[in-house]
Amino acid sequence: MNEATPEIEGSSSPHVVLLSGLSGGGKTAAAKLFEDLAYTVVDNLPSELLPSLAELVVHHPERFARVAIVLDVRAGDAETAYRRMRGALEGRGIRPQVFFLEASDEAIIRRFSETRHRHPLANGRSTQAAIALERRLLDPIRAEADVVVDTTDLPLRELQERLFARIG
Repeated sequence: MNEATPEIEGSSSPHVVLLSGLSGGGKTAAAKLFEDLAYTVVDNLPSELLPSLAELVVHHPERFARVAIVLDVRAGDAETAYRRMRGALEGRGIRPQVFFLEASDEAIIRRFSETRHRHPLANGRSTQAAIALERRLLDPIRAEADVVVDTTDLPLRELQERLFARIG
């Protein structure tokens, strides 16, 4: 396996990765790493468009041989979006690989403070309460994930190694 472009088992059909996880958990960093591997990265797509994306992947495998789709709470009901995308892909014979990224509450609070962004579920809640709500909302996705990565103290290089070691 070449470090720059890992081989994908069963590469005759598209390889689809679903990236989910906590806000501030490392999904954007992971998406950029997949982009570096020539994956088409789709982020923040409304859940209503996910079945159309699945159709594109199935009918244009030469263009969409590698796809990473970021699913998070910004898409509305995260679990519904996840189930819709997974069902659309599996109904077309593609089993997506699900990666879930998380971090400790302290790390997430620090990351939001450093970037000066608000947590997407804050809406009058403290960041701590928003994180707790998000954990509850995403727990069903986490439970079904193929790979769960805690990014609390993880340097980018190690995140890359952990993700790419599990592709396939």
